[in-house]
Amino acid sequence: MLKIAICDDEQPIREYLKRLVEKCTEGEIRLFADGGELLADPTAFDLILLDISLNREQNAAERSVKGRMH
Repeated sequence: MLKIAICDDEQPIREYLKRLVEKCTEGEIRLFADGGELLADPTAFDLILLDISLNREQNAAERSVKGRMH
């Protein structure tokens, strides 16, 4: 089973992406409102859908998330 993270600061977008992913695959889907929440989760995700335009305060967390990807 895939472990999928969806990280977006807009709740409607997170929910929309979740519905799309659920139509395509079965897996564990976790939702995050910002990069800090995502980084605090120790899960090794198979796929991360990351909003590349999170507000300025998220820039450092965003870079860290990108650094965790293989």
